[in-house]
Amino acid sequence: MINENNKTRTQKGSVDNGVVNKVRAWFTRVLHERIILLLSVIFCIGVATMLWYVSHLQKNLITTTALENAALYTQALQEFRTLYTSEVVARVRSQGIEVTHDYETKEGAIPLPATLSMILGENIGKLRSGEQSQL
Repeated sequence: MINENNKTRTQKGSVDNGVVNKVRAWFTRVLHERIILLLSVIFCIGVATMLWYVSHLQKNLITTTALENAALYTQALQEFRTLYTSEVVARVRSQGIEVTHDYETKEGAIPLPATLSMILGENIGKLRSGEQSQL
């Protein structure tokens, strides 16, 4: 009985080795016969991956640039309002000039900082398409 088990194991092991050897031989033959096809497929996959990555980087760059420009635009408008308030409004109020939102209807009045910022934003939007400013 021990001899029969050993024979079965030996036969099974040689069958497994035979299948593995056949698969290995087939794979090697196919690899040698179709190496140009395989390299072409690998090259195409590499090019497609590279194009996707460049597209992804370009999209991120455009988004980042737009956000940075918006932040700079906002900062410039805030600085303008601060400067207009401290340098212009403070001086003209001491001289009795009225600062109001409806300055167009009142003689000798000037616009509030917020009103002037809105007008400036509208004018910039006319010059550069797509830009808007809101308070």
